[in-house]
Amino acid sequence: MTGAELYRKINSKFKRDDKEQETYDAINDTIAKMVLAHRFSEIENTQRELSIMPGNFKFKLSDDFVQPVGDVILLNGINQYFPLCKVTKDNFDFLYPNIENLDVQPSMPQHYCIFGGYVQVGPRPDKDYRYKLSYTKSPVIVDKTTQNVPLSKYYLTIIDGALSELSYGVDEADKGQIYAIKYEQSLSAAIADDLKSTDAVRFVRPINF
Repeated sequence: MTGAELYRKINSKFKRDDKEQETYDAINDTIAKMVLAHRFSEIENTQRELSIMPGNFKFKLSDDFVQPVGDVILLNGINQYFPLCKVTKDNFDFLYPNIENLDVQPSMPQHYCIFGGYVQVGPRPDKDYRYKLSYTKSPVIVDKTTQNVPLSKYYLTIIDGALSELSYGVDEADKGQIYAIKYEQSLSAAIADDLKSTDAVRFVRPINF
């Protein structure tokens, strides 16, 4: 499904030709919410290896980062891999209250948190380790030139989510709430379908001829 086709489906219900940009914004907002709610098999994952500058304890996330896939892996040498333990920012600050103090004894990191567009590791690294991060990439931005809308298999879910946002945006709260309920129901069905499809692929047995 193209971006223009999806726009027309939404506008056939919204009926506001003057809100074209807002409609595409609502489409992209809805797809982003869907990707945060569930790691759909269609959405691309990627992996990066990064390092932290000496004296520092954090590295910046890529602009296309949505959410991590698994934990941050510390690479120590050629064959040593250590998954770091994820903690909340509050717990990280509790464990390492003075991490920005260069006088604090550095050590091999054990924990990490994601905050403010950065991955922070603690304790402060005692040497230049490398880190492996797998994550879900943000989908392409949908506009009228888009040839393949992400998650278009679940276009009805996208429509309900977009119509909810658009309705609230024009002070039609009753419609917005109705579409929000439909979106949540449709999203649950989409997630169940994706899990079912993923399990079917994962457990398929090879056929010997």
